[in-house]
Amino acid sequence: MATKKDVIVEDMEVIEDVVPTKQESKKAPAKVARKYAPDDMITCRSITYGELLLTGKKSKLLYSWSNYGDTTEVEYQDLQALKSTKSSYLYKPRFVIEDEELVEQFGKDFVNMYENIINVDVDDIFKLPLNQFKSKLKKAPKGVQQAVKNIAGEKIMNGSLDSLAKIKAIDEILDTDLMLYIK
Repeated sequence: MATKKDVIVEDMEVIEDVVPTKQESKKAPAKVARKYAPDDMITCRSITYGELLLTGKKSKLLYSWSNYGDTTEVEYQDLQALKSTKSSYLYKPRFVIEDEELVEQFGKDFVNMYENIINVDVDDIFKLPLNQFKSKLKKAPKGVQQAVKNIAGEKIMNGSLDSLAKIKAIDEILDTDLMLYIK
């Protein structure tokens, strides 16, 4: 026959099993990765100056962006195909994926690359002092560097970029001949 003391001890042990410890209660619930259907549409923003066209490898759809900063919906299966073939559309980005969860699923390389791109606005690069301009341009991803080349050419032609030092810096860093446009 169980005594009153034995019953209390047994009850306490059960309570201890039910109440989470401090360490267990601090743990965040596990995040479940979103599953994308092949035809899910993912918003993508162009970081290419001028028109950008892409034919989906899987869907055969034609995606187009009119200019730098424009967004277009791209099917998940086409983004997967670009990733698996290591396409320059993603790896020397011509556009960026706006879905943060998908970027995380694509891996740490994408997260790091996108952090650099998000912190770069091509128009703002031209406003920087020369030393910062050079530094930012050297560190910029290839797609952003390409946009700088194209925008610089247009700015020289319309007279809004008249800094010879910045034009020379672009020529040196990006191996261009923009000085040819100077009259």
